[in-house]
Amino acid sequence: MAEDEAEEMQAEEEEIHSLDFGSDRGTGDSDKTIRSLQIELEEERRMRMKSEEEMSLAREEMMIRIASLERQLESECVLRKKLEDELAELRGGEPLSKITQNL
Repeated sequence: MAEDEAEEMQAEEEEIHSLDFGSDRGTGDSDKTIRSLQIELEEERRMRMKSEEEMSLAREEMMIRIASLERQLESECVLRKKLEDELAELRGGEPLSKITQNL
């Protein structure tokens, strides 16, 4: 992914440097145009990098949240099993966990 973007940026740079400005040559206008295009290219790179960093942080936050939810789900499953066992014992039956262990 990073290689593709690097190649794309390199191609953009080469395109900017290969532009033919025709009648602008020698007037200094072509230098201004090239410079403005280079500035625009740099700004585009910064925005792209910032966007990639934000996406990376969002992915990390999402992975942390998923791990937290998985732990919460596990603890809720354990609690549910305990409550089911207690309920079965209160009703005078054998706890479900013991029944399923015997299968």
